[in-house]
Amino acid sequence: MLEAVFQPGSALSAWIEFAAGKPLPPIDFECRLMEVGWPTGGSGSESEQLAYIRRLPAFLEQVDVSVVVWAWLHDITLAEFDADLNTVGLMTNGGRKKPGYREFKMLRNHLRVAERTQLQRMVEDRWYLK
Repeated sequence: MLEAVFQPGSALSAWIEFAAGKPLPPIDFECRLMEVGWPTGGSGSESEQLAYIRRLPAFLEQVDVSVVVWAWLHDITLAEFDADLNTVGLMTNGGRKKPGYREFKMLRNHLRVAERTQLQRMVEDRWYLK
């Protein structure tokens, strides 16, 4: 079963190729991007996180994406994680909004799902980045 996920032409392989800068092949199904993120420490930086977020609309315009979930709202400090995972947040531990925060908030304008459910509207209104 897991082998099918990684086969050429699968949604995951398309996403990996897109993240590497390759054009996205046509995809004819709804996608939900869960735990999207880019580190601002370790192997990443705030400017790289911002560039990654700015590249997402090109993906969203080609795919029927109903949900985009960022991995962490703010940075975390877990001994089990390295600097990459601990710094994926859109805000620092102290609450400072990183440059990618506002850019990520703008992604809702690129979601192509025509009709949202009542639950989706409630979650967006209550929990979406303000």
